[in-house]
Amino acid sequence: MTSIVTRAVSKFKIQIEDIVWHKSISGTALILLNIVYRRKIPMPVAVYNHFTGYGEKNGEDNVGYEVYIEKYMLPEEGKCLVDIGASVGEWTVFAAKAGRQVYAFEPSPKAYDILKKRTQKYPNVHVYSYALGDKVGVGRLGLAALSLSGTMDVEINGLHKGGTIDIPLRSLDSLDIPNIGIIKIDTEGYETPILHGAKETIEKNKPRLIIEVHKASGKAAKTFPEELQRIRKILKEYNYTWESYCRRISLRDLQPHIVAEPKI
Repeated sequence: MTSIVTRAVSKFKIQIEDIVWHKSISGTALILLNIVYRRKIPMPVAVYNHFTGYGEKNGEDNVGYEVYIEKYMLPEEGKCLVDIGASVGEWTVFAAKAGRQVYAFEPSPKAYDILKKRTQKYPNVHVYSYALGDKVGVGRLGLAALSLSGTMDVEINGLHKGGTIDIPLRSLDSLDIPNIGIIKIDTEGYETPILHGAKETIEKNKPRLIIEVHKASGKAAKTFPEELQRIRKILKEYNYTWESYCRRISLRDLQPHIVAEPKI
């Protein structure tokens, strides 16, 4: 009983510290909404999405907390961006406005609908509602209940309160996209299958790789070091060098991105 109380007090302390650390109404609201979500208290999705920043803001793109990798995200002239896990299209729109071709992949239905609407005015953007992985077939996508996100990693506990759906699955190697300058991967723990399924494409185009290594709660937090090691091993096999960049997502936690370049 004492250990249960100790853990509860510790979690409560961390949540209060994170609320103080954010120093913003939106950040505080998002933490409180996540607490409500974990307690399984029903709440409209629109409320959650408002505070996560998924809503359109005067029709502009918003790269938000990932601005620190902005300088790496634009392909050179004549090259395209492959945006895997495009969500609602922050980086897709960023590259499209600069005149680059963008191939954006987002299998989560709610996020895809917003992505499609946001990019309708850009003829240089091509959007797809299927997932990428290491094979061609059918995959199982888990959906979050209170946000637009989803993941192919069905073992992540607590994410799939929104249910699961079958979706088409492709490998990047099966698509033959030309002139790839950058591949960005942000897929909530499904990074390594995508890299395995893109081996030929990467060897052919030698693009810059920008990979968010998923770090969250539950299983993702426990397996994060192993996943990071697996990604680095793949990059080494593909003859890439890399640097890691992080943004703070709470008082204690950092969310890393890997920016990888082919060896000269």
